[in-house]
Amino acid sequence: MYKNSYDLQLEHLPKLSRLINKLNVMITESRYKRGDLTTIKKKLLTVVFWDIKNFSSLCDILKTHSTLLVLFLREFFEIASEIIYQHNGKLDKFLGDGVMALFEFQSTDHSYSHDAICAVHAAVELRERFKGLETKWVDIWKKYVPQKISMGLKCGINTGYATVDNIGTKTRSQFTAIGNTVNIASRLANISDSGQIVISSATKSRITNQFKVRRLGVVNDLKNISGSFEIFDVVKISGKSSFTVCCR
Repeated sequence: MYKNSYDLQLEHLPKLSRLINKLNVMITESRYKRGDLTTIKKKLLTVVFWDIKNFSSLCDILKTHSTLLVLFLREFFEIASEIIYQHNGKLDKFLGDGVMALFEFQSTDHSYSHDAICAVHAAVELRERFKGLETKWVDIWKKYVPQKISMGLKCGINTGYATVDNIGTKTRSQFTAIGNTVNIASRLANISDSGQIVISSATKSRITNQFKVRRLGVVNDLKNISGSFEIFDVVKISGKSSFTVCCR
């Protein structure tokens, strides 16, 4: 039977895919064997974590309507990705119902204050967009389940030095950042409440003229990270801020 070019392409796609995967594995193995650590760097960057409050309860309520949950998460991740990239950020990874982003660790074109300001602008914009997303999906879910659904978006932001590199295995690469700077941002997201953007003093010192912030106090020992940490809540963009355009 005659096969057209399209059929031939489909026939060879699996082989091509396996070949590409094999080449990627060989390249990664070669790098590990050489002990190639030249890409490992300490960078000053701003780290942002977002997390959905009461997501575990939401999963339980919608356990017989998992498709609706997946569609909601897809839309949330799409909005988050769009906002992160618009503000010169890098989407690091999705973490279940959470998102991790890094801001401008690859660039030296702007000051580090610029990076922190862009990160907080992204957080404020996503907070506003999430309100509409929440309203939309709660209305949809109410048609399928009788339980009252309550959720919200939590956010934690920290600025400092972190180790940046491809931290993965021979078969799967993962370019990311690690260290206390990252861990603190994650802990701040954990202790934040629905609608809060909790930032560290290091981030606050870089954004003071652009945002109205409220001091929340001092917290001690952020889950296995010893020390005292002064934290703040981002209330809104300052009336005198003209920085949004610069982030896009």
